[in-house]
Amino acid sequence: MAMDVLLLERFLVIEYSAISTNEYFSLLGETMQQRPENQRLEQLRSQRTQSALPGATISPVGIAQQEAISPMLQPETKKRLTLPWAVFQLTVLGLLLELLYLALYPLLAFVSNADAVSQQKLADLLPWGSFLFWPSTFLLTYFPWLDPARGEANRTNAWLLVLVLAFLCLLLAVSVGVRMQRVRLSTGGRRLLLGCILLFAALFSCTMVFAPLTNTVFTQDLLLSGLYGRMVALYHVNPYVVAPTAFAQDFFQQALKTQQVAQYGPVWLDISMLATLFAQNSLAQELLTFRLLGLTAHLLNCFFLWAILGHVKPERRFSGVLLYAWNPLVLLLGVAQPHQELVLVLLLLLAVFFFAHNASLPGWVFLLLAALCNLLYLLLVPLFLMILVKRTRVLPAGRRFLWWLGILLVTGLVVVLAYLPYWPGWGIGGILQNFLQVFWSGTAQNSLDAALLHLPVHLPVPLLWILAPHHWTVASLVIIGGFLLFGLWLADTLEVVLFFASWQLLLTILLLPVYWPWYVLVPLVLALASANGKMRALVGFLIPGALLCYYFLQWQTVWSGLALACLALPVVLWGWSLFFSSTWQMVRAKEDARLQVSAGLRRFSRPPWLSRPSRPGSYR
Repeated sequence: MAMDVLLLERFLVIEYSAISTNEYFSLLGETMQQRPENQRLEQLRSQRTQSALPGATISPVGIAQQEAISPMLQPETKKRLTLPWAVFQLTVLGLLLELLYLALYPLLAFVSNADAVSQQKLADLLPWGSFLFWPSTFLLTYFPWLDPARGEANRTNAWLLVLVLAFLCLLLAVSVGVRMQRVRLSTGGRRLLLGCILLFAALFSCTMVFAPLTNTVFTQDLLLSGLYGRMVALYHVNPYVVAPTAFAQDFFQQALKTQQVAQYGPVWLDISMLATLFAQNSLAQELLTFRLLGLTAHLLNCFFLWAILGHVKPERRFSGVLLYAWNPLVLLLGVAQPHQELVLVLLLLLAVFFFAHNASLPGWVFLLLAALCNLLYLLLVPLFLMILVKRTRVLPAGRRFLWWLGILLVTGLVVVLAYLPYWPGWGIGGILQNFLQVFWSGTAQNSLDAALLHLPVHLPVPLLWILAPHHWTVASLVIIGGFLLFGLWLADTLEVVLFFASWQLLLTILLLPVYWPWYVLVPLVLALASANGKMRALVGFLIPGALLCYYFLQWQTVWSGLALACLALPVVLWGWSLFFSSTWQMVRAKEDARLQVSAGLRRFSRPPWLSRPSRPGSYR
């Protein structure tokens, strides 16, 4: 049967451009009057075509029509960023970031009056940072209100200025990466750009390795790791059972004055022990070893993040790697003041990398090692377990049984080998107590719970009962567990698992009663690996919030409403940005459709339901 081409085109325009029939015909009439060449197109459209019979040739009318319309439908190409110009911009931004990171040296070397003796001893262990104070002469001491030697207020001003400028340079570098994702590069061009990114990442990491070190709240994790490693390697005691007060003569215990037994997972204690053995009982070498561990983990994370994004969404590799590799939060809290989060990121990225390449067994082992470094990441194990369930459904019954038996044996072997050195004097009761220390916090600090508890208003008694840290923890775990069940229901691909894993960790940050800025590092990398735009936007708002928290905690004071500015405000801004961006896209899409039809630049294409193969009809 015959079909009118013009009627089909009008139907597609009305159906997919969201305009009324009257508007379409009025715009089409104006276009025909303004463009003389459209008279020829109207004559071509007025011709009818017959449906092709088997063996018949295609009518040249459709081809002629397409050749006549195609020059008019070519979109205007925008000027794109070239590779040399992108490398130049990244080089300039990298040099600016390097100067800013060097300007942090006198700020990191500041010694407070409280416990100045131990802090000065710790700073003397790494004395080489004083040789690199020259950037502060140009960036800080030139302005009296930024000179850290003139008072506490000047030091906080310098911290705020350097962090803001570093974050702005990071945003500019990420924008270059976003623009480069629209450019089709050769293999050599991609390697050149990646080499530029990794070269500056290595330079920034080396700068942080030689940064001054003092005893602050941000170096507690480093000192605790060194102390527990020395307890295992040098004193041959179990840090899960023996309190650090038994070694009052140790330098790390003199700096920390802690009475708390170890709360880390057994794998992290093994890593700390190896760092102590490598340092050969030298305090300076031990601290340097942890920083070198952070540097190595950071560079490996850049490589594996690039590889994973190449598998998930290749067009976002440059911006994703830049947002992580040059991030001041990652460099400060992962290398200069190292925490275990960068090692956790490395283990999780290795797990994701092997899962993406269908090597499920090594991926499962690295996931278990990450969970045994920090027991909080046991929440991610069920999500990745669903990938194994999906992939083994196609196996025969006998082979599937052997596969799961092997997974069970490997899991048991990894867990037993991790806990076996610390089993004497500890046992099942000690392991359960360690779980409670991780998931059950009796205090509220720097979190939304702490902010709500210290509101300057009188709260009713039932609300205060809910806001108590123990009750708040129970409610938070219920919400996190419910979201985990929802993720298990939907998780069927690696991309979906990464999406839910990112949200799972973000919920723990937002809801648990204790928050520190380095908690953002792992969700940051998982959100980048998932390549989800909304997740990247949320993490993009949480990064300046974490930097703001880092800035406030430099004062060494506890602000009860800290989470309102560092957690609640970024989430609110993220929600409003989604609302306004969605509204703008809806309005812009409708306006673009009208303009394209009025200018005669509307490109007609096959609708998706015509592109799919039709299902065979049922025969009775």
